[in-house]
Order: sequence, then C-alpha cells, then structure tokens
Amino acid sequence: TLPTRLATVEGASLSAVYRPAASEVQVGGDWYDAFDLDDQRVLLTVGDVTGHGLEASIVMGKLRHAINVVAMYEPDPVRILDVAERILLRRYPGAVATTFVAIFDARHHSVTYANAGHPYPILRNEDGSLEELRADGLPIGLRFANPGARAVTRRVETASLLAFYTDGLTEATHDMLAGERRLREALCTEAISYVRNPAEFVENSCLTAPSPDDVAILLLNFVPSQRWTFESHNWRAARHVRREFLQALESAARPGSDLKAAELIFGELAANVAQHAAGSIDVALNWQGATAILHVIDRGQGYAPGERKPADVLNEHGRGLWLVQRLGATLDVELLPGYGTHVR
Repeated sequence: TLPTRLATVEGASLSAVYRPAASEVQVGGDWYDAFDLDDQRVLLTVGDVTGHGLEASIVMGKLRHAINVVAMYEPDPVRILDVAERILLRRYPGAVATTFVAIFDARHHSVTYANAGHPYPILRNEDGSLEELRADGLPIGLRFANPGARAVTRRVETASLLAFYTDGLTEATHDMLAGERRLREALCTEAISYVRNPAEFVENSCLTAPSPDDVAILLLNFVPSQRWTFESHNWRAARHVRREFLQALESAARPGSDLKAAELIFGELAANVAQHAAGSIDVALNWQGATAILHVIDRGQGYAPGERKPADVLNEHGRGLWLVQRLGATLDVELLPGYGTHVR
C-alpha cells in the first residue's frame, strides 16, 4: 500500500523509510507519499491511522489515495484534508488519522501546508537552525467538529532539509522529549545532507531498538551534491567511484587544479574506512563557489584525526590522515553517535 516510487522534485531529492511496529504482522497504519501534481508541484504527505495491523493498513491505503486524487483538482491543503475526510468516513465511519499535507512548488520555492493533528515537520535552514512548520487542525475523522482552519505558505529558498515523520520515531522509548532531542541532533549534523538515504540516517540515529509503534519518515534534501555508495571491501566499486569522482572534478575544476592530490585524498580516506570501519561508504562531492568539497561517511565507531608531527611521516599509523591534512585545504571530522564518522 506504500508508493512504489517517489515523485521527482526539481532542485531537491527525496528519501523515505517505513518501519512497522515490532510485531509478527509487518504492516501498519503509518504512511509517507510524494505525488507529482504537475511539472512544478509535488504533494508531500505523511500520516498515521489509529491502530495497527492489517485493518489500519487498509484504511491507510484508502486515505492516502483519496488525498492524492483530491489534490489533483484542489490546490488548498485544508480543503484536501476536509474532502478526504468525507470520503474516508463514508467507507470507514469512526476511522481516525493524523496527517500533514504539503504542496512544494519548485517555481516559487515555497511550500503550502495544512495539518490534521500531526507532529510538525522540521525545516533546517542553510545556517543550521531548525524550525517547525506550525499549523493546527483536528485529525481526520474529527475535523468536521471544528472547521475553519487555514493553509500556511512559507518560502524555502534558504532551506537545506525538510523532514516529515510520524510519532513512532520520537516516542519509541516512551520518552518523547529524549526522542525529539535525538531527532533534532540528527537533523543538525552536516552528514545528513550527504548520505545516500537521509531518511534512513534519521532512522538509525533515533531508533536504537525496535519501535513499539509504526514509523514513517519522508525527507526532502535541498543540498546539491553528487553522491555514491559502495562497500569498503569492494575494490572494483571503489575504483569505479574514484573514476567518476575525478571525472566530476575535471568537468568543473579551474585549469591548473591539483587533481592528483584530490585523487590521493579520495584514496586515503577510502582506504582508512576499509581498514578501520568495514561496511558501506557514502561519498559525496559538492561545491562552494570554486572549491570542491569531498565527504566520506562510514559506519564505524568514530575517531579524531589529531595533528601529526613531521617526524612521524614514516610511521604507517595515521599516515593517511596526515597526508589528507597536508594536501587538503581543511580536514573536519564529525562523529555521528550510533552511526559512524563523517570526514569532510
């Protein structure tokens, strides 16, 4: 009942995760969706039908499709929620669901949204600050009792991320404040914009054990970058990614740039992960003006590079990071609790 593909968003990328409640029945009432309305507008929804198991999943599927269909003809998110409620209650009287509906408009760099009793999505700005997309309204199934809500429109030119989620993410340990703190900490990392699947990164950062409730996460990433993923032991894949990385540099770098040094930095960081943190490696390349920035993210226990003395040059231990520090403009290490290490 979940979408088999997500919409294509101009100037951004989407990622999503669904984790059913810890039970033998691997279905539930939470959902995420990203639905193309036209060439410039995308409908983003996340929601939670009361209950668990097959019945909640059936109601969820009907409601999700109803919202998508209504949005094809109705541009106001409040009206979308109200009409979807009427459709649902004709089929399932007594059904209740929370949901957040947002329409992202790439042409105007804006998001218009309405809420039906759901946790507020969190927007991260380019300066690292976080803010909630606040809008109030009763859940679907109860909205008729208090009509009159209004949609909200917000410009997002300075946004780097927008995260939608269901409450199973923050209430997994029955400590909502701690769950919200973990979520905000994950969204504040620089690494989240450069991993292969930012929604999965949030899941791994926030959920250290099976959740007693369903969890759905939908994340919109506005940070432009080229990204690759490979297993640290797969030298063929590593060589392929290094070749594509160099081609990307050559196509955008200024004449006279030291591509050999860049290749050596890539090789040393990849080798360091293979030696100390076996598993998946996420690699990303982005630009700040004319400066290329390489990101390497592993799944290890974390480390700090330290500063090596010239007398230690022939010492194999730590030599790779020493070379990277000398050849690169800067070397920053971000420790990611419960996930790994981000080297920039």
